[in-house]
Amino acid sequence: MKYFKTSPSADVIVKLADYFHVSVDYLLGREAVDNYARGFIDGMDFVKKAMLESLKKV
Repeated sequence: MKYFKTSPSADVIVKLADYFHVSVDYLLGREAVDNYARGFIDGMDFVKKAMLESLKKV
């Protein structure tokens, strides 16, 4: 049996990156940071700060 090694097209890589909310560089192993997770953490930090500020007013 003969096996062929193929690579996805650039279009497929971009679609995968969009689907998983990561950069193309992250998918290709060129970037170690998952920006989606980092954005989520940053967003949660904002929510925590807003909640603390509103509790201070009570």
